[in-house]
Amino acid sequence: MRHRFLMCPATHYRVEYSINAWMEGNRDRVQAETAQREWDALYALISEHAKIELIDPVPELPDLVFAGSAAFVLGNRAVLSRFQHEERRPEEVVWGKWLRDHGFEVIEVPEDIAFEGSSDCALSPDGGPLWMGYGFRTQLEAGDFLARTFDCEVVPLHLVERRFFDLTACFGMLEGGYLLYYPPAFDERSLREIERRRRQAVRVEIFGAVRPCLGLAQVSREVAPQVVIRMMFVSGGQRGMIGRHEIPGGRDESDA
Repeated sequence: MRHRFLMCPATHYRVEYSINAWMEGNRDRVQAETAQREWDALYALISEHAKIELIDPVPELPDLVFAGSAAFVLGNRAVLSRFQHEERRPEEVVWGKWLRDHGFEVIEVPEDIAFEGSSDCALSPDGGPLWMGYGFRTQLEAGDFLARTFDCEVVPLHLVERRFFDLTACFGMLEGGYLLYYPPAFDERSLREIERRRRQAVRVEIFGAVRPCLGLAQVSREVAPQVVIRMMFVSGGQRGMIGRHEIPGGRDESDA
């Protein structure tokens, strides 16, 4: 079965408020044409290896383009995000409707628990635990809710670097038990937990203009190394650099 991805076109992407370190000082400074070109390239790359579903963009919701924040989906069950920031809460209705209309069982977390969907979750492809980031946009209590809902082990990882405010910016899984992570994004306890559980862990050293660029989409052995490096939070042309490193089973990438 082909992998399926949900994406939202960057038609209305812009920065009109500030809820993270990358938005600060960038209001109304998005290069719309560059952002759309980057989105188109990502869409073309993933569509070669997977099926892509699209949700219609909404003019009043510029961050809808970040589809990973919609929910955490496992099988036909989707735990809908409950956004920490008021600016994004209207997205919950849009995502919930799309998921229900497409046959998913939508589950809502309690109102007093913040949870930001797949942006803060990483599921081991080899049947291991569900890794969950918390600290900025997801609360620790969401881990207990996910564990009960899916009857699985949840490993919470505490995010402490404000530029890496969700898990997919600094952590990712690949087939074969390989794990990629950016150490400064986590507290010491979380780092010990990563090293204890994953013998095949690859530390990613980032230099230059640091950007959240470890977003991961596991499509196949062929495409995953490219997407690990190049999948971006549509950034209007603001790009970072990753130090040269090898990803087992794929190409050697540098300066993406």
